[in-house]
Amino acid sequence: MGQGTFGKVSKCWRGSDGELVAVKIMKIDDHRNRVIQNELKLINALSRTNVRTSHIVQFHEAFHDLTHYHLVFELLEKNLHQLQKETGFTPMAVGHIRTITCQMIQALAKLKDLTIIHADLKPENIMLVDQCRHPFRVKLIDFGSASIFDEVRFVKEPYIQSR
Repeated sequence: MGQGTFGKVSKCWRGSDGELVAVKIMKIDDHRNRVIQNELKLINALSRTNVRTSHIVQFHEAFHDLTHYHLVFELLEKNLHQLQKETGFTPMAVGHIRTITCQMIQALAKLKDLTIIHADLKPENIMLVDQCRHPFRVKLIDFGSASIFDEVRFVKEPYIQSR
């Protein structure tokens, strides 16, 4: 379905219940292992809250083998960048922009309550849920670059995210 800095995402069928899910697959090595452990810590913090009403992707489970880590999430449709590309980057209606913005504000408010900094907010990390049944309903994804505020508040480096 997609490729990122630390892995790829595949559409998979979950044998236990027949549900289609998105599986983020990341190769295990020294650098990626720190990223994976950080993402798992943040996902676990998010799982203690009701993400259904906060416009944050729902996490199902994690497992690993000798070479890869697998994070299983709800399957979402496409990201905002893909939608823009499909429409030739024509301007979106103000009403749709407002709908998406309100949902992202709810997601960011939930992250603020949990003292989580996403640090990679971009159209590629905002996913449409189901454009046919729920037009412009979106969810925030990808917590691989995220941090907990208390862990980075005294960092003296000029930035905590990619430029």
